[in-house]
Parts: sequence; C-alpha cells; structure tokens
Amino acid sequence: MPTKNLKTIQLDLFTNRGRGGKRTGAGRPRSKGSLLRHQTRPEFKVSQPLHVNVKLIKGLPTLRAKNKFKLIKRGILKARERGLRIIHFSIQSNHIHLLIESENKRELGRGMQSFCISLAKSLNGFLKRQGKVFVERYHLHILKTPTEVRNALRYIFMNFAKHTRTPHRFDAYSSLICFPDKIKLGLARVNTYALFKGKLRRREFKEEMNLLIAPAESWFLKIGWSIVK
Repeated sequence: MPTKNLKTIQLDLFTNRGRGGKRTGAGRPRSKGSLLRHQTRPEFKVSQPLHVNVKLIKGLPTLRAKNKFKLIKRGILKARERGLRIIHFSIQSNHIHLLIESENKRELGRGMQSFCISLAKSLNGFLKRQGKVFVERYHLHILKTPTEVRNALRYIFMNFAKHTRTPHRFDAYSSLICFPDKIKLGLARVNTYALFKGKLRRREFKEEMNLLIAPAESWFLKIGWSIVK
C-alpha cells in the first residue's frame, strides 16, 4: 500500500479538522427567546444619558402591583446607594424602563448586573420560585441629541398611557411626579393629582420617589431636552 507524502498528509489535516478552528454554530449560544445577539456594548460619553430596558422572561406575573413595586423601589434605592445613577424610571407589566447616567460601560455593566441580580432574588423570594427572572441582555439606547433625550423622557413617562390607550394618564409606577417641568415636556395635561387622596399623600409619594432617583448631572438632562421645540 503506497504511503502518503508529506504534502498529502498536511492537506488531510487541513481539510479534515476535528475540534480545532472556527465551526458553524461555535461561540456563546443565544438564550432561548432572546432577540439580542451577544455583541460588545458600544462606548458612550459620560455626558450622554442612557435609556435602558430590562425585560422579564415569559410567564411571570405583572410587575405593576403594589407589593412588587415595593420590592422594585427597594432595589432602585439599593442600586443608587451602590453607585448606579438612575435618573428616572417607569415600571411596566413585563419590563422596566431606566434613564441612567454612567461614567463608562464597565461601570454601567457592573451596576446593571448588581441591580438585576438583587431584584431577581427579591422577586423570586416573593413569588416563592427559583430560576431566571430577567432575560439575559438588557436593551441599551445611547441618547446623543437633545431630541433623543426629550423623546426618551416622554416615552418612559407615557409608556403605560400608550399601552392602555388612555392619553394624558398619570403613571404612578414611574418617577414622573418628580420631573421638574412637565409643561415644557408637553405633559401639561397629565393630572398628577388623580390617584392621590389629598395633598399630603401626594407630597409623601413625591418625597419617596425623590429618595430613589439621582439628580441629573448631564447637560442633556438638565437643560438640553428643554431647548427642543
């Protein structure tokens, strides 16, 4: 039986690889039901606010309930104490909108990981279950212009009104009550008194929300959004 020469052996090794090299389907698998690929997060400037969306896995009960909102508020406060600068938020049935300022993507990643893990443990304890609570990847939108910031603010505050098709409805599961100028934002018709019995209860709720959120530091969130006509 003729022996193979060196060139033939090398060709066989190249064309009949086993485990080495890039293969179809190689790499980190995507989570079942995940719509986001595992790509490197983009860089952003410290001056650019971030719109972050954290979504529940399917099959869990709504987050819009007083007992769960209490856990989420506790989680937001803990996240702020650990350095995650959540400027505004809104809680929807199966996702959470966060408007964040962060030094860099590393700090954002650490803060979001801590927030999601801590909140997942609290929700699992309340629901008496184990396992995942949030989908693996949160959605991140870097806000680069005053118009984008203004649109994000309106979207976060009016998301529930949009879903329920009730224009100008105040969302008590959000930090809208703390926003300094609803008129300039185009939300003058939103009645923030509707869900409160008396001025005292409204003032107490506003004070509670103010303890959760961090004051804006970026030009975009302090002034920039308001120059958009």
